[in-house]
Amino acid sequence: MLSRIAYAKINLTLEILNKRDDGYHNIRSVMQKVSLSDTLYFDFFDRGDIFLECDRKVCSAEDNLAYKAAAMFRNKYFNKTGKTFGVHIIINKNIPDKAGLAGGSADCACVLDCLYETFSGIDYVEIESIASKLGSDINFCLDRHKSALCTGRGTEIQDCMPLKDVQILICVPDYGMKTSDIYKAFDNDPIYFKNDPSGIVKDLLNAGRTSEIYSLTVNSFAPICESVCKDIAYIKETMFSQGAHAAQMSGSGSAVYGIFDDDEKMRICFERLSAQYQKCYICGTVI
Repeated sequence: MLSRIAYAKINLTLEILNKRDDGYHNIRSVMQKVSLSDTLYFDFFDRGDIFLECDRKVCSAEDNLAYKAAAMFRNKYFNKTGKTFGVHIIINKNIPDKAGLAGGSADCACVLDCLYETFSGIDYVEIESIASKLGSDINFCLDRHKSALCTGRGTEIQDCMPLKDVQILICVPDYGMKTSDIYKAFDNDPIYFKNDPSGIVKDLLNAGRTSEIYSLTVNSFAPICESVCKDIAYIKETMFSQGAHAAQMSGSGSAVYGIFDDDEKMRICFERLSAQYQKCYICGTVI
């Protein structure tokens, strides 16, 4: 049985732009993988069906993005090679769901990468095509990316140097955000940023000027989410007061991350927040 790691992501920036004709929104976002992760196990058979188990009830197996990825890959593999296979996938979840950390997208990307490496005959561009059909974060979650500026609806990726020499503290309040509701609220009262902070953050990372990105960690959704979940602002304030260089909500929430370069300050902040919130994680960046 093979095992693979699926990494969560945080949004160093998230700018929501105009609504597209296909119903999605254009975005600009610098995404960074972090070491908070799920573990996936794969058992392959010459023939058979796709079976998926998850140790956390997040949805039915057939509705899981990881299952859909396996089904789409297997159909394409059969059409290209005339061959088939069966697979049993087990997902051990550690990434919180409905938190803006791309846990489901990470699992989906992990399945695509594992199947690509196991079965020859499929070009990687076809893997990227499957990913883009299933969601907007999945392309970034593929193995080949660690930090990137993501544009379009999130599937156009420009890799950049990852964030280094820091630790990340993630705290998730017990308030799950529904992404579709957050987008509707945004459309009613949009928030735009001037001067392209995402492009600037990408350039600063590439130049190794990490300390200059901290004031640019923006999120178009943060004011909306903070208005319905007061814990988000409280967690950010706590992280800043305990020495975080930056603290921002990830994705459409409700996870908040803090960037630290002092282990003792981060540990004290972790102890304070974990006394109030069950879902607190210390992790590093994937480099």
